[in-house]
Amino acid sequence: MRKTLAVVDDQVDARESVKDHYELTLPKLKVRTFAGGKEILEAMDRGETFDVVLMDGKLEDGIKGPYYTAKILKRSPDTPVIGYSVDKELEENFLSHGAKVFLRKGSLFRTLDDTVRKFVGL
Repeated sequence: MRKTLAVVDDQVDARESVKDHYELTLPKLKVRTFAGGKEILEAMDRGETFDVVLMDGKLEDGIKGPYYTAKILKRSPDTPVIGYSVDKELEENFLSHGAKVFLRKGSLFRTLDDTVRKFVGL
């Protein structure tokens, strides 16, 4: 069964960069992208499931990623959420809302690859 990574980021370039990266480096991993937290919650309400979620810290709707992290975990408590942001101050907020890991956007691919592989078993 193909594993799925959900990427939630309001910046199109950031979403597409992660998606393109994994289509090349982990072709067995399906990547779904969402512009905001409401979109991933709607997808989950329609029955979509994800093996891991990469959640941006600051989203366009003004609601921060840790809020949506808690909402995702209410729907799917076993889904690991990785919080990521350029704002290091969001780390504690993400972790207190249930994120498994917090990564800085500047060092994203160096550490994200190992983290995603761990959670999806690839």
